[in-house]
Amino acid sequence: MVAAVDAVMARSYGSRLLAARPETVARVIERAVTARRPRTRYLVTAAAWAMVHTRRLLGARLFDTVNRLQFR
Repeated sequence: MVAAVDAVMARSYGSRLLAARPETVARVIERAVTARRPRTRYLVTAAAWAMVHTRRLLGARLFDTVNRLQFR
């Protein structure tokens, strides 16, 4: 499983959809640390946004099943 996760992570960091440029992440971090009332989560990429909202729509059990299938 470790090898499968490593392979998925390596592909993710190379993807324009799944990864963000360092400058983009830095802007979000700056916004978080300077906010008067920081949010719990800051979603930087479209994939992160989709993942959070998919979890909300599917529920924990189905979401976990879908994620587990990615690493087979």
